[in-house]
Amino acid sequence: MNKYKLLVAVAVAGLFGLSARASISGFDSVNIKCTILMQTNDTYPNANTTKFNVTKMKVTNKDILNLIAPEFATNSPSPYTNFPFSPPALNGFPPGSKLVVDNFFDGEFYVVSGTNVILHVQTGPEDLFVLYLEYSNNVYTGSDTASKETKNYTTIGEFKYVDGTDANNFDVYGLTTVKDTFKASGESESFKMTGLAGDGSFGGTNAVVSGTVKGSGKNNMY
Repeated sequence: MNKYKLLVAVAVAGLFGLSARASISGFDSVNIKCTILMQTNDTYPNANTTKFNVTKMKVTNKDILNLIAPEFATNSPSPYTNFPFSPPALNGFPPGSKLVVDNFFDGEFYVVSGTNVILHVQTGPEDLFVLYLEYSNNVYTGSDTASKETKNYTTIGEFKYVDGTDANNFDVYGLTTVKDTFKASGESESFKMTGLAGDGSFGGTNAVVSGTVKGSGKNNMY
């Protein structure tokens, strides 16, 4: 199934977003939900009427995993030549595989199964595909004491995906707040992208994307 058909197959209304809870040491577990509005074919109820139509599509973690797994399965060199895993699921990833990030400011995605990192998304060839969180300038408030350091950042966040053929892509931005806490007992982070908006293209069809991004967890930042 090509990526455009995959996305159309999950066409339902929803909100674009990412939420994260730490389930694996050193990472923020990511959960993706998004709404993509795509122009569809005109319809003609009668000889005097033309209706212009838009489709709403919901995309979740499963869909993102289904998009990126074939890229590595068919194009990546070792160590990703062992796709599909056994037992196979999500186009090659083991059942229960999850998307995670090290931290918001690192922005690189990983796929984990249980407590094992099975894929670092950015380790493929540079022209394979793109999937990342990014940010621009930031300002911050906070405090630093003998027992705890806290920084509250404000920045502009970006969430971007481009497949290896450039046929399917989206790029969205939103005002983002990030809270990083450093203590002797460990490090933690939370982030939220609000007013998220951007555009994309799927199978040559224009798309508009909107929503929010949330994340939190204990991790090994920096």
